[in-house]
Amino acid sequence: MNKVWFKNSKFLSLKIEKYKSISDTSLVASIRIADTNLLHKFVDRIKQIPADGEKMKSFAEDAEQIDLIFSCETGETERIQIIQKRFKTPSTGFNTSPNKFESELYADIDSLLFPELDKKMLKIPGLSLKFKSFTFVFVGTKEREQRPGEPTIGSISANAFTLKPDGQQELLLRVTDGQIAPQPLRFSVNSESFILLTYETKKKDRLYPDYFQISK
Repeated sequence: MNKVWFKNSKFLSLKIEKYKSISDTSLVASIRIADTNLLHKFVDRIKQIPADGEKMKSFAEDAEQIDLIFSCETGETERIQIIQKRFKTPSTGFNTSPNKFESELYADIDSLLFPELDKKMLKIPGLSLKFKSFTFVFVGTKEREQRPGEPTIGSISANAFTLKPDGQQELLLRVTDGQIAPQPLRFSVNSESFILLTYETKKKDRLYPDYFQISK
């Protein structure tokens, strides 16, 4: 069939919307991504999913639906549907064989819509992620300049996050990486202790450099 996922090549933003079901389009959760570098990474990851779905599929009325709505420089929008964790392909079918690109991208989308402890979270500058008792934001990464007289040890960068416990003031957290891997950072909210991980998960799955995770 030679179908393609996208007609356009330049995008301005991505809105991700989760509905109650395919039969009830009440909005359950929604986020917007305007970082163009990250946006085009999403596009590239979708393009790795086979575009010619082998199978048409029917779903129950309560099946989950998520829409990816891409705004293009041309003024057009392109929409991709995810139903029951499966991407509806341009051929209007679904891939029947397991596809790691599809499952990994779905997991990233789900964690952004519904942040929870122990989920791998993509670093998206400025995106507010609401956890049970606090809001967490990845601010960005900044290279630190070499100080006079300091030995050359390669580049050093600082990842900045803001933490806002419910009903309290916002705090700034920084995780530095350079010659050694970034270390876990402990913080507390209302006497509960948490760990911010940016190098690897507690199960030793890699996070660096694109993800972070919050655990207890």
